Amino acid sequence: VKSFSLTHKGKTAGQLRMGTRFLPAGKLTVKCVSARELRNPNSFGKSDPFIQISATSQMPELTKEFKTASHNDGGSDPQWNFDCEIDIIDQYELEIKCLDKDMMSSDLIGDATLSLLDLFKDAAANEASTATLDLWLPLAYDKGKKRLPAGDVHLVLYFVGALG
Repeated sequence: VKSFSLTHKGKTAGQLRMGTRFLPAGKLTVKCVSARELRNPNSFGKSDPFIQISATSQMPELTKEFKTASHNDGGSDPQWNFDCEIDIIDQYELEIKCLDKDMMSSDLIGDATLSLLDLFKDAAANEASTATLDLWLPLAYDKGKKRLPAGDVHLVLYFVGALG
């Protein structure tokens, strides 16, 4: 909140206090269900995969990041059934990373970027301002100059747009 002094003909005429508040364009629910055929970055044993979901905003304080719990010994076909909700202001894509939790750090299994624009467009065309997307998102990872398949993650997205 900021204050501004108002003057009229050189005399104090009052004070104006105002602030900016961003109202959501809608609410996005992301359900991270499971994955299939994930690559194993470990040289031995099963991986302990988890998903990191990021919705980046132009305003850093509006950027949202969520993580599933790791599926211990989940290997190539883990289950999460994890839900998160994101107030959509200016975010138009999700960054999805699948990582293998290790003792000291987490190794990247694969990642992908998912555009939300078609989901928003479907909601705008719908009288109820809602849209659902159920998909298997292909993940990939960099190996040298190549981008190689790393498995798929099952996501269900449900968007409810602001009315009006």
